Amino acid sequence: MHRHLGFTLMDLLIAMSLIAILVSLGIPGFLDFSRNQRLAAAANELAVELAFARQSAAFDHRPVTVCPSLDQATCAAGSPWASGRLIFVDDNLNREREPEEPILRAGSAWARIQAGSGRRERFRFMPDGNAVGTNGSIRLCDERGAAAGRRLVISMTGRARLEGPGIDHC
Repeated sequence: MHRHLGFTLMDLLIAMSLIAILVSLGIPGFLDFSRNQRLAAAANELAVELAFARQSAAFDHRPVTVCPSLDQATCAAGSPWASGRLIFVDDNLNREREPEEPILRAGSAWARIQAGSGRRERFRFMPDGNAVGTNGSIRLCDERGAAAGRRLVISMTGRARLEGPGIDHC
């Protein structure tokens, strides 16, 4: 008697059905995981940039400003933080970068993330490490809205803390 090795058509169809079911169950979870990682990475990057600005102000004994920027060379009024950020020494305290003021760091744009700070478009850190003005916050959201959003709160002492996932609005 000769024994055949291999799969029957029925074996193949059952295996393909099981694979299709497992993939259809796994993809939504993977997409949420991917979106959460993208938001967390953006929030962490922004927190590092703000800490760098505060540290630079204290180390160099010069005021440092952080603002949204489209071209990574000048501040852009009304520009979302997701389009890029600019960190520069603000010697004349006008919260605008002049050609003679050095750029310390320029952050790149984030894809598929919206980031806004309401009416507060700039954060300035003084040589003592304090932030000028009142507490401020920057909200980071994606297409899922506030339920998955994050908020970075900057206190008057210049420290940033992260809230979320889940904030009140985007």
